[in-house]
Amino acid sequence: MKKWKRISSIFLIAMILCTLTASNIYADEKGEKDPQQVLTVAFPETKGLQEVNEDGTYGGLVYDWLMEIAKYTGWKYEFVTGDVETMLSGMMEGKYDLMGGMFYQKEYESFFEYPKYAVGSSYCLLISRENDPEVKSFDISTLNGKTIGVFQNAKSKIERLKVFLESNQLNCKIKKYKDVKAYESCLDNGEADLMLSSDANLENLDAAYDVCAKFTAESYYIVTKAGSSEICSELSQAIEKIYEADPNMALELYDKYVSNTYTNSIHFSESDRNYIKESGTVRVAIIKEGYPLTYRQNKTLKGIVPDVLNLIQKQTGLKFEYVYANSYSDALGKIKDGKADIMGSYLNDAYQADIQQVVLTKKYAQLNTVIIRNRQSELSDKNLTIAVPEDMAVPNGEQNHKVAFYPTFADCLKAIDAGDADYMEIPSALLESLFTSNYYANVTPSAAGNEQMQISMALSSDFDVNLYSILNKAINSLSKKEIEGIIQQNLISSQISKPNLKAMLYSHIGAVIVFLIAFIILLVLVFFTIGRLSLKSKAMALKLEKAEEMAKAKSDFLSRMSHEIRTPMNAIIGLTSLTKKMDGTPEDVGSNLNKIDTSAKFLLSLVNDILDMSKLQSDKMVIQSEPFSLNKLIRQIEDIFTLQAEEKSLELSFSKAWSKDGFIGDETRLAQVLVNLLSNACKFTPEGGTIQCSVEEKSRNQTHASLEFRVKDTGIGIHEDDLERIFGSFEQLNQNEYRVQGTGLGLAISSNLVRLMGGSLEVSSRPGTGSDFFFTLDLPLADDIQTGCKNTNHMKSGKRLSEMHFLLAEDNDLNAEIAISLLELEGAQVDWASDGQKAVEMFKDSQQGYYQAILMDVQMPIMNGLDASFEIRRLNRKDAKKVAIIAMTANSFREDREKALAAGMDRFIAKPFEADQLIETLLACTTEGTE
Repeated sequence: MKKWKRISSIFLIAMILCTLTASNIYADEKGEKDPQQVLTVAFPETKGLQEVNEDGTYGGLVYDWLMEIAKYTGWKYEFVTGDVETMLSGMMEGKYDLMGGMFYQKEYESFFEYPKYAVGSSYCLLISRENDPEVKSFDISTLNGKTIGVFQNAKSKIERLKVFLESNQLNCKIKKYKDVKAYESCLDNGEADLMLSSDANLENLDAAYDVCAKFTAESYYIVTKAGSSEICSELSQAIEKIYEADPNMALELYDKYVSNTYTNSIHFSESDRNYIKESGTVRVAIIKEGYPLTYRQNKTLKGIVPDVLNLIQKQTGLKFEYVYANSYSDALGKIKDGKADIMGSYLNDAYQADIQQVVLTKKYAQLNTVIIRNRQSELSDKNLTIAVPEDMAVPNGEQNHKVAFYPTFADCLKAIDAGDADYMEIPSALLESLFTSNYYANVTPSAAGNEQMQISMALSSDFDVNLYSILNKAINSLSKKEIEGIIQQNLISSQISKPNLKAMLYSHIGAVIVFLIAFIILLVLVFFTIGRLSLKSKAMALKLEKAEEMAKAKSDFLSRMSHEIRTPMNAIIGLTSLTKKMDGTPEDVGSNLNKIDTSAKFLLSLVNDILDMSKLQSDKMVIQSEPFSLNKLIRQIEDIFTLQAEEKSLELSFSKAWSKDGFIGDETRLAQVLVNLLSNACKFTPEGGTIQCSVEEKSRNQTHASLEFRVKDTGIGIHEDDLERIFGSFEQLNQNEYRVQGTGLGLAISSNLVRLMGGSLEVSSRPGTGSDFFFTLDLPLADDIQTGCKNTNHMKSGKRLSEMHFLLAEDNDLNAEIAISLLELEGAQVDWASDGQKAVEMFKDSQQGYYQAILMDVQMPIMNGLDASFEIRRLNRKDAKKVAIIAMTANSFREDREKALAAGMDRFIAKPFEADQLIETLLACTTEGTE
C-alpha cells in the first residue's frame, strides 16, 4: 500500500500554530490610508489556496481574494514564498503584513488580527484503506468500533470529529499522534482503521485510500499581523463589500480551486462478483450515428458512450458488445424486445422512464441544450408546434404546445426548416454536427435550453438486479475529471461530421459568388495571358534561334580566324626557329630573329587571350584535373622570367614552401595565371625594383592541401578607384609613364580562371608603393610525380630523335617543310603525305612497327585528319592500335580536342608550336609506347 501523502498546508498551519510560542509582536499603527500602500504577503505554496505557477505567476483561492480586496482598498502586494514553517515564523515576528488560509482560535489572537469575515470553509474527511472489507464508503454503521488516527494538535478538528461521532451514535477509539510522520503512516502500518484528514487533500488522495465520511470542519481567514488594526479594519470592510456584491464568492472559489469530488474503490458483493464471472457479454443498444454520444471516425467507434463503457469494463471486468440502432426510439425498443440488455444513452428523466417501463442507472454525464426555431416563428406565439424525437420526453414547460414526433433530431431539424414545426430543444453539440453536415436556410438558434440533458443508462423492466448494482457502483466510481475529459475529447471540432457540398455552398454563399466572379475574370485573364505568352514565346524562340545562330557564327568565325592566323604564325615561328639554329648566323641577324620571335609570340598571346575570353564568356572553359609537379611548374616559370628581369635590372625572387610535391589540377591554367601576373609585374615595375613570387602551403590533410599563390612588386601601383576595374575585360589603366601593349584581358582571364579553379584573385595596392596579387587554392594531393625527362639518353645526345621514323600528314607545303626540317635536325626520318587519304595508304603500305608516331593535321583536302586517324585505327594490323597519332592543328578549342581524342588521336599540339614542344611530345609518346 502506498504511503499516505502529506496533508494540506491549511491543516499544518493550524497544527503548527498550536505548538509554536509567540515571539515579540511589534507593529506600528499606521497613519492615513495610502491608496498605493504596498503590503507584504506571506505566500506559502499550498495546492488550491496559494499556488505558484511554472511561469512565476500566482494563483489560488487566497490570491483571487487578495486581488478582489485590492479593488476596494487600492493595496499593492509584494508576495514572499517559502515553506509553511518559515512563513508562519516570519508572520509571528511581524515581517509580513498579510497571510491567508488561517483557522480561527481564540489563543491565536495574540499573534494575528482576524477580520470579521472568513473567506472559506473546509471539510473533514474520514479515510480508510482501499478495499477494506470491514468499512464501506458512506455506510456510517460500518465505522462503529473502529480506531481513528488524528494529529493531536488539530484540536478543533478533533472536537468536530467527536460531535460527528456523537450525533451518529458511533463508538470509535480516537488515537492521537504527536509526530506528523507517525500520524501519516497510521493506516499503512495498521495502527488505525480510519484517519482524520481534510478536503484540501482530495487532489493528493492516493488510489489506495477511500473516503468513508465527510463533515464540516472550520472556516479560514486572511489575517494581518498583530498591531495592524487599521489594515485589519480595511480588510473587513473590503470583504463585507465583496459579499454584498457577490454572496457566493467563497463557494465559487472553493469549487474552482478545491476539489469536492473523489473516487472510491468499488466494493462488489458476493453476488456481484458471481454475476461478473458468469454473465458473459452484456449487449448495449447504441444509436449508429448519434454524435457526440456515438459516431464513427476512420471506421472506429467513438463517442461518450463507448468511452464511458470502456472505463466501466476496466473497473468491473464486464464485457460489452454493441447492438446498433437507427434512432433513439429504435434503441429503446431493442431493450424492451430483449435484443439488448441496456441502452447506452437514455436522455429522459425518471418520470418518463417509469412511463416507458425502463429502469435508469445514475446519470454519468450531461449536455447543454439550445432552442432552435424557424426564422418565421416567434417563441412568444401561442400556437406553436415543437418537434421532438420519438420516445423522447417533451421538455419541461413546453407541454402546452402542439407536439410533433419525428424519428431523429435530424428529422426534427428538417421539419423546422420546412415549416412543418416551429422549434425544438436539442443538445448543442449535436446541433453543431447537423449544421456542419447540411444546410438549413430557415433555421436559427434562439436561446439556451431550459435545462441540461441528463445521460443515463436504461435497463428493461425485468432487469437483473446484479447488473443494475454493478453499473451504478461503476458509474459512482467515475471521477468528475474523467467524465469531463471524455466529453471534452468528443466535442472537439475535428470529430464533427464532414460538411456536404450543399452545406458548404450555402454556408459560404457570399464567398461562392465572389469565387465565381473571380473565376470568370481569371479565365479571361488566363486566355489573354496565354495569347500574349504565345506571342512572347514565339518572339523569344526567334530571338533564341537568332542568338544561337550568332553564337555559332561567332564560334565558327573564331575557329576560322584562329586557324587562319595560327597557320602563317606557325610558319613564322618555325622558320625563325630553324634560322636561329643555323651555324654562322650574324649577331645582328640573330638579334632581329629574336625580335621576330618575340613579336610573333606576342601576337600569339593576343590571339590566345581573345580565344580564352570567348570560352569564358560562353562557359566553355573546362578546368582539367591531372597530376602535376608544382615544383617543375614554378621552375619553368622562373626560367621564363629570369632573363626578362635581368634585361630590366629587376630583382626577381621565387619562394616555395610546401611539404611534399605532387598535386592534381590544371597545370596549364595555373601557369597561365602566374605568367600573366608576373608579366604585368615586369611591365609596371621600374628598373631597380623588386618582384617576389611565392607559393606557401597554409594547411594540409590526407587528401588536400591549401596553397597561397602571391605575386608582389614595387611597381607604380594602382589607385584605389581602379582596383575593381582592373579585372574587367579590355581594361587598361592610364599609366602615362608606361606605354604597354596588350588587349587588357590578362587580369580578367586570370580572375576567371582562378574562380573556376575554386579560388578568388585579390589585390592590395597603393600608387607609388607597388601591388600585391594573391589567391588561395585547395588542390587534391597526387602521388610523387617524376619531374625529370623519362628518355634521358635522348636528352643527353644532340640528336634526340635519331633512328626514329615519323609519318607527317600536312597539306600546307611550307608548314610541312618546317616540320620536316625541325625533325631531321633531331635525327628523325620523316615521310610526308599531303592529305589524309595518302597518310592512310602510306601507313597501310609500311612495314609493321615502322613508324613510331604519326603527325596529323586536322584540316586537309580529300580526307581530313580525324577521318584518317579513324581509318588507321580500323586497320587489321597490330601497330594500328598502338602507334601514337598526334594532332597538329590551328583549331585549339576544347571541342576540337575532344573530336581529336574521339577519332583515336593520342596527343594534341596547337599551332603554332615551338620546336622543343614538338620534340618533347614525340619523346613522351614514343617512350610510353616502348614501356
